[in-house]
This record gives sequence, structure tokens and C-alpha cells, in this order.
Amino acid sequence: MRWLIRLCIVLVVLWCAWWALASYGASTGAERLFASKAGDGWRATISQSGFPFRIQTRLQNLRLTDPATTTVVTLDQASVSAPTYWPGFVTLDLPQSPITLETPASDVMFEGADTQAGVRVTPGATLSLQEARIVSADWLLRIGDAVVVEAQDLNISAVQDAQDAQRYDIAISAEDLTPGPLLRSLIALPDDWPDTFESLLAEAAVTFDKPLDRFATEGTPPRARVVELHDMAISWGPVALTAQGIIQLSDTGQPDGEIEIQLSQWPRLLDLAESSGVLPAAVRRQSELMFRALGNLAGDPEDLDLTLTFAQGRMALGPIDLGPAPEFYLQ
Repeated sequence: MRWLIRLCIVLVVLWCAWWALASYGASTGAERLFASKAGDGWRATISQSGFPFRIQTRLQNLRLTDPATTTVVTLDQASVSAPTYWPGFVTLDLPQSPITLETPASDVMFEGADTQAGVRVTPGATLSLQEARIVSADWLLRIGDAVVVEAQDLNISAVQDAQDAQRYDIAISAEDLTPGPLLRSLIALPDDWPDTFESLLAEAAVTFDKPLDRFATEGTPPRARVVELHDMAISWGPVALTAQGIIQLSDTGQPDGEIEIQLSQWPRLLDLAESSGVLPAAVRRQSELMFRALGNLAGDPEDLDLTLTFAQGRMALGPIDLGPAPEFYLQ
């Protein structure tokens, strides 16, 4: 029995010593970073907490300045933490109070409840990225005093595939996304247009040409080679868009593949584009003739079921050649 008690005491002492050492390292690293940036206007009050299960660095009265652009980010507090047993699971917790981005043009403010950003790396010598995630409950974005957009939640994640370390499953969703008065006026929405998106989500997988690990910055950065769009669904009022497909990217970023697109009530979408000034009237007439012809071919003039094709450096929408394809560099 005594040996068990002694073992427990030794383990507790080792745990406490490890926490103290790791906590000191995190605090020292943060203090050195802010000291090196003090001349640029970086400020924060730094403290440590989380004993015994987390290594937590708290930053209060945070101010980050970019002298080149005179941009300033201010927030009341933030915390960076990780489990004591493995500092490779890092979580950034942001405050529920406003986060302000001051720019020469205007001030941008973000408010979110339970907003977190997290990164996980696998234990080992390579420290391969296992997961990255951003989540938030109720949130909104303002420019000046005007609300640009708000939603009940936000989820963005990238998770490493269990079978292929260079492949990541990507998911993006926002529930009850609501454009504010500023955005509605910019796109000239009619008064009877619904306030909220019925759905807004995207699920995809991206395969890179080399792992995302601590060696990724050596030489050429990892580049996306295959993009698999499993599902994209956007529904707002009468207009709905869904898409699925696979695109392969060459060394130069040239795409090759197909995206299947389903677009409902496309005339209403053209109405919005024209009323907002994005689509000139002359181009609107040409687009309407083209879409109507494609819809008639499919048997439904109001809904489109098209294939966006990338091949040999060009792209086409159904039978219509759209010209040279853009080059994509996803790094």
C-alpha cells in the first residue's frame, strides 16, 4: 500500500512540475512576442491560469497594430490554452465583448458568443495538422454602426482524413444567416424578400501534394491537387443553388474536372444582379436568352441543371464556352 501512495505522490509532483514548466514557457513566449512588437504598438496584460488540467495564457486589454496599414485590432481579453498532457491541442477563446478592427476607411466590429478557434496537431516529430476549427454561437459583423450580417452560429472545420494524411475534410455552415440593412440595400433586395437564408453549407475534401506539418514551410508550400465538392447548398427566398463535383489542379493551378450545378428560379437571381448594378442591362438580356435556352433544353425554363467543365485550360457552362479557365493556387 505504501508503494502505491509513494507512486501517487511522485506522479502528482511530476505533473505539477510539468505544468509549471510548460506554463512558464508559454508565458515567457508570449511576453517575448509582445516585447518584440512593442515598438509597433502591441500591448497586452499577460497572466497564467488553468492549473492543474490546462495550460492557459490570458491576454487582457489586447491591442495589435500594423504600422504599414495603420490597422488596429482591440479586444478586452482572449485566452490561449491547451491540455496539460499535450500542448498540441491549442484553443483560442475570444471574448463576448466586441472585437474592433480600426482601418483608415472605417471601423469593423465583430461580436460573437462562445467564439473559439482550435488547432490540433498529432503527437510526434512531424506535428502534422490533425484538425482546425472555428465555431461561434450568435454572432454579428458591423461596419461603423450598420450591421452587415449576423447568424445564430458559425462552424468552419478542416479535419485530417484517417486513411490519407494529405487529405482534409472541409465543412462550412451558418444557421439563420441574415444580411443586415446595409447589405440588403447594396444588393437592392425587394421589401418582401426573406430576411434569412434557409440554408448555407458546404462540404468538401481537399488533397494536398504534401503533408501539412512543421516541414510544410520548407521549400514549396503544400498545394491543393484535388478538390472534391461533396455538397454545396445555398437557399435564400425563391433562389436555391446546389453543386457537386471534382476538380484536379495541375502544377500551374490549371483546373480539370466538372461541377454539376442546380439553380432554381434563375430569373429572380438575374433581377437582383441587375437591380444592384452588378449586371448591366445589356448583359442581363444576353444572360437571360442563354439561360432560357439552356432551361428549355432541360425541359424546365425556370430551373437550370448545368455542368461547369474545366478542360485544357478552358471552361464551359453546358454547351457554352466561357473562355480561358482561371488558375487556382490553394496553399
